[in-house]
Amino acid sequence: MFGRSFFDFCQDSGYDTILQVLGATTKDFLQNLDALHDHLATIYPGMKAPSFRCSERLDGSLILHYYSEREGLEHIVIGIVKIRRYY
Repeated sequence: MFGRSFFDFCQDSGYDTILQVLGATTKDFLQNLDALHDHLATIYPGMKAPSFRCSERLDGSLILHYYSEREGLEHIVIGIVKIRRYY
C-alpha cells in the first residue's frame, strides 16, 4: 500500500514531524495539506499541487473532496488517508 510506504519514507527522512504538525486528527491533517503544498510551491516553482477540502456529515464522518490537475493519483491519496488513521 503506497500510504504505508509514504509514511515510512517520511519517518526515515525526518519529515514525519512536519506531517505531525499538520494536525492531531485526520480531519485537521487533511485540511492543512493545502498550506503545506503552498509552502512547497515556494520551493518548487511550477509545482501542480492537489487541493483537499473536508466536509463533515451529520454522523461525524468526513467527505474528502480531492482536486488535482494530475490524473491517476487518487489511489495514492486513498492509501495515505487509510494509513493516516493509524498515526
